[in-house]
Amino acid sequence: MGRLHVTIQNGMVRDTRQPLLILNLTVRGIGNDKSSEAMWPWFDLAREWIVRGFGDLTGEEVQKRIWKKKH
Repeated sequence: MGRLHVTIQNGMVRDTRQPLLILNLTVRGIGNDKSSEAMWPWFDLAREWIVRGFGDLTGEEVQKRIWKKKH
């Protein structure tokens, strides 16, 4: 149904020059059927796997402190 691609890069906050990490998660591979009936379920699944991938790749502390996850 597709592939999850993950990249991480060094970055810097413009105003403060503070270093940071940029985490990009991209899903590719929509398939041959480009109809609306096929595309929307694929996008729903892609979003689910991006959310799951983020959860698997980041620690719980990061999710709570940086992303304000409640749990």
